[in-house]
Amino acid sequence: MLNQLWENPAIVGIPVLLCIATLAIIKGGPAARQATLIFLGVTLAVTAANMFAAKQAPTIGLVGDALLALAFLWLAMRHRSLWLAGAMIAQGTAFAFHAFLLEQENSKVDDRTYFIFAVGMNLMTWLVMLLILTGTIIAWRKRRHRIAAAKSATPSAAPEPLAPRADSGLTPAS
Repeated sequence: MLNQLWENPAIVGIPVLLCIATLAIIKGGPAARQATLIFLGVTLAVTAANMFAAKQAPTIGLVGDALLALAFLWLAMRHRSLWLAGAMIAQGTAFAFHAFLLEQENSKVDDRTYFIFAVGMNLMTWLVMLLILTGTIIAWRKRRHRIAAAKSATPSAAPEPLAPRADSGLTPAS
């Protein structure tokens, strides 16, 4: 069981990923929602594919990381978001870890090399989830400040005009 957790780093963080995804979908902005849905979809697809095709797991992971990096690049340019650019860089680093493992696969992969791969992939997965959470919190706070500013900027109901006093000798215009 422990070996399976190291082989597929997404299994370790799937409960946390689902919590972050729920928060991002409910409270995040469009960029956080899109990034979450893409990350969740690719992560679950790669995890399922690895369970059925274990021999092609590094290649499937490499393709998944490339797709995620390109998707985050597109989202970062579309939404002009720094946290998405960070997620793209982290996913590109995960792509490099997978490429490193594939390069080492021609020779016998020792435990040290596999440990470096597993730790690197876990760190990159957690970093992307942390960046998505950061983007969600940023969007949530901006929306709260925008709502508060809109409430304070709307003028309250105009006060009713004062009626002339009865003893002033003025009568309302008829």
